[in-house]
Amino acid sequence: MFSPEFVTSAQVVDDVLVLGLRLNWFRPLPLSCIEELTVLVDGTPLPEGLLVLDGTGFPAEQLVDQDDVWWRLSSDAELRLPWADQEPPDEVRVIVRTRIPLLVDHTGSPVVVTDTASVAVAA
Repeated sequence: MFSPEFVTSAQVVDDVLVLGLRLNWFRPLPLSCIEELTVLVDGTPLPEGLLVLDGTGFPAEQLVDQDDVWWRLSSDAELRLPWADQEPPDEVRVIVRTRIPLLVDHTGSPVVVTDTASVAVAA
């Protein structure tokens, strides 16, 4: 929907790949609406990371359990992933799938928006 603007930055800091993210929707949503948050380097998915939102970290694989935590439009987040390589990757690909509870398809199921962005990693 908003690709590639949902990824705002990428850098390696102290063996951690840090990606700046914005919500890929135009209204606030609970974190439980984030069904997938995947980072690929050279086509290989990195281990699940930690999404830091408003100073609190949430394991990416547990976002679907966070019904009470809302990602607001004014809140940029960081996705922090372990990165043990000496050199930062040249480019990473980020995939986010977001369930939009107020939009339903012809079957009555919530619409899912999938965005993908590639971003260069700052030196």
